[in-house]
Amino acid sequence: MTQLDQLREHMQEVGEISQIEAASLYKVRSLTKQMSNLRKEGMSLLSQWKTDITGQRYVRYRFLGWA
Repeated sequence: MTQLDQLREHMQEVGEISQIEAASLYKVRSLTKQMSNLRKEGMSLLSQWKTDITGQRYVRYRFLGWA
């Protein structure tokens, strides 16, 4: 199963993911690129900027459905 397949399945089952989660679960180095590929397939995703407890900002992607 490719990383894209794993991410597609994850988003449909869990509904959201961050770069840290993608890296640790699926060894994804460029989540932005993979999310772009999923959008090209017709997946509707919301990108939300968040801040962790240390003040670091990151993007969390949320699955909204299929276009």
